[in-house]
Amino acid sequence: MSLKYGLTVKGPKAPPAPSRPTLDEEDDDDEEQAAPTSHGPPRKAPQGKPPPRLRETDAPAPETDLSSTSASQARLRTAQEVDPSIFDYDSFHAAKSTVTSAKKAAARQEALDRKPKYINNLLEAAARRKQDQLLFLLKALMKKLHIPFDTAINGPEALAMYTSTPSRYFIILTDISMPIMDGNQATAKIRELERKQKLVRTTIVAITGVTSAASRKISFDSGVDTYLTKPVKMKEVRALIAEVKERGT
Repeated sequence: MSLKYGLTVKGPKAPPAPSRPTLDEEDDDDEEQAAPTSHGPPRKAPQGKPPPRLRETDAPAPETDLSSTSASQARLRTAQEVDPSIFDYDSFHAAKSTVTSAKKAAARQEALDRKPKYINNLLEAAARRKQDQLLFLLKALMKKLHIPFDTAINGPEALAMYTSTPSRYFIILTDISMPIMDGNQATAKIRELERKQKLVRTTIVAITGVTSAASRKISFDSGVDTYLTKPVKMKEVRALIAEVKERGT
């Protein structure tokens, strides 16, 4: 080893001694030949060619029954002769729309007819309850005053009672809202009977819940002498009966 230019330079190394193989080369060759060739990816088996596709011309033709086809066409022609519009879409759509509109209109009309009927029934029931309550109070008052009386639930019944014995009644209390024949109509019938038979005029008192001038005029034109406004106060009825009895008519 020599020193040149301040650097240490080594001489060439001797070649390494050949290493002794662990196993014999013959054994290695045998192992290499006996080892399977599975170190790499497995090879795929060669595939055959895909079957050829059928062309449209090669497709099997569908079997048709000419006799059934002719019969179907004949039936269609017959149906068209009977009703030319059988295959007319516009005519079918118009007919369907007409039927649907008619059903909807009928349903709306049925709902309108049913609603007023239901409301009218409620109003009539409420009016009957008020009439029954008023009749109960008047009956109690007449009993307290020891005055004989008759009651009617509607106009025709009241008119029949008066017609049977007109002289029996010196005062009539009539509800303007009586069913079938209201108080004004019953009063007009009574006044007509009095004129025809020249009877003594009976005092007729209208009981009403309407206080308008027009309603009052209708009652007076029918022959009513005076009126009481609902809710009726029993002291007013008592005072009115006493006045009529004192007057004598």
